[in-house]
Amino acid sequence: AAGGAAPREHANPEAAKVADYAAFDVLRFVLAFTVLLSHTGVLTWTNAGNLAVQVFFALSGWLIGSILCRTGRGELSRFYFNRATRIWIPYFVTVCILYAVSFVHQPSLSSRWHEFLIYDLTFTHNWFTLLPNVHLALSQMPLNGTGNHFWSIAVEEQFYLCAPLLMTLLPFGRSVYLWLAVAVVAWEVVSALIER
Repeated sequence: AAGGAAPREHANPEAAKVADYAAFDVLRFVLAFTVLLSHTGVLTWTNAGNLAVQVFFALSGWLIGSILCRTGRGELSRFYFNRATRIWIPYFVTVCILYAVSFVHQPSLSSRWHEFLIYDLTFTHNWFTLLPNVHLALSQMPLNGTGNHFWSIAVEEQFYLCAPLLMTLLPFGRSVYLWLAVAVVAWEVVSALIER
């Protein structure tokens, strides 16, 4: 409007994502579908699902990172609101359905059943669920490990919860060196866990 302040271009940094990176959403759908086909045995290459997950995580990190580079401190609440409406609500509904069906089919609940529920509700499935023994833990999970794939949501949400705080609140939060250090530490931690 004449005489008024010019509207801020892309006031919502996530609004620009759809126009700028629409093809990446198609690629992420293809990667998710590849994981599904891998789990159902349609794809016979054993590394297909793992490769798709790794590429999916890299793309998600890059897309969210690009959004956060345009996000200020005052816009953090909107960023978390978008995560809650797009991911957290469907995720928690899925967790509730899984545990409700599990309760109906296995009414005698073990202490580990409650433990797994806490891990799934707190996005810590990837840290604790498969301890101390993978095969034993899978057999103790609700519906014999049906929800074990929640680990990937947990990893993604840990990134979504921590990265915005680091990038917007720290004066060096957008530094390439910080994120290289984070990547190296994460690599070492994951490697150590795999070797156990």
